[in-house]
Amino acid sequence: MRQLAVDSRVTQRNAKLGGTLFFTAGTQLPIINTIAESVYPNYSVRLNFLSDLGVGQGVITLVAIVLFTAGQYLGMGVGGMERMIVYPELIWLVSFGAYLMSSE
Repeated sequence: MRQLAVDSRVTQRNAKLGGTLFFTAGTQLPIINTIAESVYPNYSVRLNFLSDLGVGQGVITLVAIVLFTAGQYLGMGVGGMERMIVYPELIWLVSFGAYLMSSE
């Protein structure tokens, strides 16, 4: 019985850590966006293709996260849904790195 109590405390601690990390990740974008808009008030994303790419991939990732937490894996299994969460972000990261390397 004591072993079960230790396992539940560890699981609860991991859940709190996971929740903290998700909360931090979810609040970073609005905070950084607000800071960027105050520093560069005339900046426009109208001609920046990476903004459109990021929005599309962000939507795919958010939908995949919602489906994953609901247990709906769409026939891909757990690993397939995890990939649907991570791969769009990796594609954006590589695209953004290439954009920064090519800019003068």
